[in-house]
Amino acid sequence: VLKMADSLAAQFAQLELPSLSWIDELPEELVWKIMDFTPESVFNMRLTCRKLKSCSDSYAMLPSSVPSIDRLRVDVQTKWCPATSMSKPSVICVSIVITSKSFKAQLFKSRLIQVYPLIMSLEGFKKRNNRREKTHHFDWEIEYEKVEDLLVTSIGRCVGKRIDYATLLDLDDFIARTVVAKIAGGKLFGTLVVQGISKLTKEIGNVLKSLTTDEIGLFDLFVGEIED
Repeated sequence: VLKMADSLAAQFAQLELPSLSWIDELPEELVWKIMDFTPESVFNMRLTCRKLKSCSDSYAMLPSSVPSIDRLRVDVQTKWCPATSMSKPSVICVSIVITSKSFKAQLFKSRLIQVYPLIMSLEGFKKRNNRREKTHHFDWEIEYEKVEDLLVTSIGRCVGKRIDYATLLDLDDFIARTVVAKIAGGKLFGTLVVQGISKLTKEIGNVLKSLTTDEIGLFDLFVGEIED
């Protein structure tokens, strides 16, 4: 009986059984085409198998699949310091809003996780959805003195090439200018609103040059005075 069992096992091992998943046999480009029809499922597909995780991750990073951001806001929160009797910067706030179809938020989320794996577990990060307005909010409150270059650069990489509406505040502040340049520099804007500049200096002007292009739709700039 044992010899018969061993013989059957040997014969079974020689059989060329078909793959348990037909997806494993598909080229990556064809899987991407399938994802074009169901982009809202891309993030969940990562959880099914290694093949789809790999394809989902690469699909989310394709330039053609990068979602446009509907709203971006960068500003600085200040707090009162009793020791100096003055207000001082405490938190850099970065807010990204994606509206309309949820698949854009799924793709953005997938990109975030790939570029900065710990980004969803950071202290000060909040993700929320507004069902009435059909919006998806990604908010960061980064301690002013602990602004990490890798985090800010990663957010900028995930934003994509176009931002429909951006509000940038407090560019008088050096750290705020650094954050803005890394997130919004070189993007295409539908509307760009820059507020809170008490004096337009050469440094601020250089940041604004990196933000403005011939293809910008509307540019609103609010300045107290211009440096000589």
